[in-house]
Amino acid sequence: MKWIYNLALNATQILGLAAGCSSADGPHGTLLVCTPGIEMVCACAGGKSGVQTCAIDGKAFGACKCDGSDLGTSSTQDLATSSTQDLAAADLRPPPDMATPFPFGPTANWTLDEASGNALDTSGNSLTGTVTNGSRVAAKHGNGMSCDGSTTFADVGNPNALKLTGAMTLSAWVNITSFATAGRIISKGGGPGQRGWSLNVENTSVASFKIATDTNLNINVDTVAGTVPTGQWVHLAGVYEPGVALRIYVNGVLNNSLTTGVPATQFDQALNVNIGRRTDGTYFSGVLDEVRVYNQALTAQQVVGLAK
Repeated sequence: MKWIYNLALNATQILGLAAGCSSADGPHGTLLVCTPGIEMVCACAGGKSGVQTCAIDGKAFGACKCDGSDLGTSSTQDLATSSTQDLAAADLRPPPDMATPFPFGPTANWTLDEASGNALDTSGNSLTGTVTNGSRVAAKHGNGMSCDGSTTFADVGNPNALKLTGAMTLSAWVNITSFATAGRIISKGGGPGQRGWSLNVENTSVASFKIATDTNLNINVDTVAGTVPTGQWVHLAGVYEPGVALRIYVNGVLNNSLTTGVPATQFDQALNVNIGRRTDGTYFSGVLDEVRVYNQALTAQQVVGLAK
């Protein structure tokens, strides 16, 4: 992200920006906050470094933690508070697009904002999806792709950037018309013998996040029954943290997780990535918006940033 201020920032102010301070008001609002949960390096005794964490309310960084304990010296306390105070006094805030609380971009990001035509990837990786029968309609953020449940999809191909075998996050805004088709939001897999990763809904009225351990076996985590509605906008995110957990979030809140039998790697199925279906069918019924892939396991705070 890029922004311009009409004054020379001092070192403390730049430190605050680099630590992830953000606001919804832009660079000339009245209140400075930092992104809840983000960490910043701080000074400890003996020339060592510690970590301080932005409070859950986003109003300030906490005390410096050195070897798991608070460091009470005045120099550390000054460091823990000065960046927020100085920035507030100078009335400096990044613009709204800095609200995403992580310093890396998605591997793929299909905003689906085009008036018509193909689904363009805004990540910089040029992973364009060739759209079939996908009209654009007003959606959660700008336009989205209306999916008829039987013929609509975007084919992204099988680019190297999406041949993932490690950590991954899939996310999208969805407005579900029907669960009946078990529609795929985004998928790189198929039926028996072609298993791969997917974020989708099931005909049991749940959302599901899946990875494959081999070409014949998926493991998945589903949302709790009754927590994903039809006819309204819902943000879904699935996170794979290798060897630790599969997690599924609804509107930025952890809904369910799988923590047993989670593999250290996932299997990359040699199929094209499709938005709105998997290669052998199961078309999504509803509207899709802001479909993203990350090659990292996002934290809970980072998922909250996507769900805004």
